[in-house]
Amino acid sequence: MAVYYRSTTFQQRRFLFELVEQLGNVAEACRRAKVSQKTYYHWKPRYEKEGVDGLREPRSHAVHNPRTIDLQIERRIIELRREHPNWGKKRIAQWIWKD
Repeated sequence: MAVYYRSTTFQQRRFLFELVEQLGNVAEACRRAKVSQKTYYHWKPRYEKEGVDGLREPRSHAVHNPRTIDLQIERRIIELRREHPNWGKKRIAQWIWKD
């Protein structure tokens, strides 16, 4: 029977690595911490490199939203929408790229 392990918290991961150090047995530590061995080996390189701080969730490196559009185009879309309320997004897009 397969056992489902939910995503782990920082506290669970820290507890797991403390148990591994105490017990010296990964399988037993995972069983006691209720964390899969796959999860242990996923976090192990970060723990070895950064210590306990490496067990925290990584922050997103996204610095911008690639779906944002130029402010002038946005204003033109709004203007066209007001002038032609029956036009859909395809028609407005065709009109904008025609200019």
